[in-house]
Amino acid sequence: MLARYISLVDDIYEGYENVLYMDGSKTDCGCAAAYVIYERGLIEGAKGIAVPGDWSIMECELFAIYKSLQIFGEYYCGAVWLFSDCVTALRCIDNM
Repeated sequence: MLARYISLVDDIYEGYENVLYMDGSKTDCGCAAAYVIYERGLIEGAKGIAVPGDWSIMECELFAIYKSLQIFGEYYCGAVWLFSDCVTALRCIDNM
């Protein structure tokens, strides 16, 4: 799986695609969502956002996806690759 991921990332950067990485997390200290926007292999934006402490991990993940796409749509154009580690959130979106 790692070899497939590395190959995919190399293909993306060689094609100068836009890439979004996002993550949501929940700990005893609180909840947060974060994203990083790469354009042509360079970091163009990154942000961490505190979210309500009673949110579930999936809610944090979905918010991270939403915010990254919202910011991407405001400032960038073209196709985008999304990377998320939350299959449950991605399935939730797919089932909408």
